[in-house]
Amino acid sequence: MTKGIDKYSIDSTDYTVGQDNVQKWGFDVHNPVFGLSAGIMVLLIAVLVVMDANTAKSALDSIKWSIINQFDDLFMWSGNLFLFFCIALVVSPFGKIRIGGAEAKPDFSNLSWMAMLFAAGMGIGLLFWGLRNQWHTLPDGMKHHWE
Repeated sequence: MTKGIDKYSIDSTDYTVGQDNVQKWGFDVHNPVFGLSAGIMVLLIAVLVVMDANTAKSALDSIKWSIINQFDDLFMWSGNLFLFFCIALVVSPFGKIRIGGAEAKPDFSNLSWMAMLFAAGMGIGLLFWGLRNQWHTLPDGMKHHWE
């Protein structure tokens, strides 16, 4: 073997390690490697779910319930602490800061905001309860198709 630099060595090119990586949201990802491995994992899980649906359902249910059992206190406390934090911001001097500057004017009146909040609440309520009502009024013989 001869001494010197191999023509296929990284030292003999102007390529720098990581120059093709995608850097987004604090991650540094080599796109082909990440995309290929993520795609293979999703495909493998989908094939396993299709091949043995009952075992997959029990496995995914056990994972779901273990996550719920482990993190339910964290979820509840996080929601409560966030609510108290928002209330503290409102009553603190930070609550007096106008978003957009001192001369900013609101785009909508208070009545318009209340109407939008009411419409959003009605919309999500109709979507949720509309589907629930149809599900619970199905004849018992038809429900086994979806359970």
